Amino acid sequence: MCQLCICWCHVSALHHESLLSFQVSLGIQIFHHLFSAVLLGCIFLHSGNDGSKPFTNMKFCLSVLVFFLYTHIMSPVLLCE
Repeated sequence: MCQLCICWCHVSALHHESLLSFQVSLGIQIFHHLFSAVLLGCIFLHSGNDGSKPFTNMKFCLSVLVFFLYTHIMSPVLLCE
């Protein structure tokens, strides 16, 4: 009975650590996405209204694509322990 309690406490502590790690990583990812959205929005503000600058619109689409690919690929690498 005592060993069962010790094992349960150990599993509970590990679960608490992983839950805390998940919450911290989720908070970092949300902050990063919001910061990047504001930054890209400020850089490319009103560029979609001007049809004479197609390269600016292409740069915006490419930067958003690179952002999503990079964050999708790097999340498991950065969260690895």
